[in-house]
Amino acid sequence: MARGNCFNAFDEISSKSSYRKKDYAMQSLYEYESHYLNLIKNHSKEIAFIESMLKDFRDEQEEFYKKALPEIAQKLAEDNAIDPEMRRACLDRLTKNMERSFSLSENLIKGFLTKKLEEFHNELLKKIESL
Repeated sequence: MARGNCFNAFDEISSKSSYRKKDYAMQSLYEYESHYLNLIKNHSKEIAFIESMLKDFRDEQEEFYKKALPEIAQKLAEDNAIDPEMRRACLDRLTKNMERSFSLSENLIKGFLTKKLEEFHNELLKKIESL
């Protein structure tokens, strides 16, 4: 029986130290999440700006394909002086040029977004290292 008590004493010690480790882990997690939320709060203007840029980009693409391109195609089709082959070539050229423009815009937005994400990530790493 004495042996059982001896081992129980060790179990008690290890339990107490595991509680301390859990408390430290919970505190670290809390500090990390708190810092993360503060970063989001501090960068809310940049986040809103990126969201706005992406929305405008999608809206511009949608308007081109759903409204502008069909209207241009209809106007060209109504003009009997334009050869159907020429109409198709004009629409293809316009579409390719707009796709190139959309691609450039998308790359600029991605570049800006990547830069901001790197800044955000670096600030998180600094906080983690300081824990």
